[in-house]
Amino acid sequence: MLNRYRQYFADGAQLFGDSFMGQFDVAKAAQLLATQHNVDIADIKKTPEQLEEDRQQATAATMVDKATGPVAGAVAGAAAQSMNQ
Repeated sequence: MLNRYRQYFADGAQLFGDSFMGQFDVAKAAQLLATQHNVDIADIKKTPEQLEEDRQQATAATMVDKATGPVAGAVAGAAAQSMNQ
């Protein structure tokens, strides 16, 4: 059974790229893998609170990148111009 899952996901990712994997619930897939391997992941699985904290941190990092990207680009451009003069 496990090899069938592996082949399915490998084929799907190869044929359709990253958009294929985005269609699946990673937590459920991880639980299914653990079950197939007869591994208890209860102690290492993130809590809903930890998942939410991760999501908030990723959102904050994206906002910082969007805010600082244009400034960094302008600074780099000005530095390049001053070096060329």
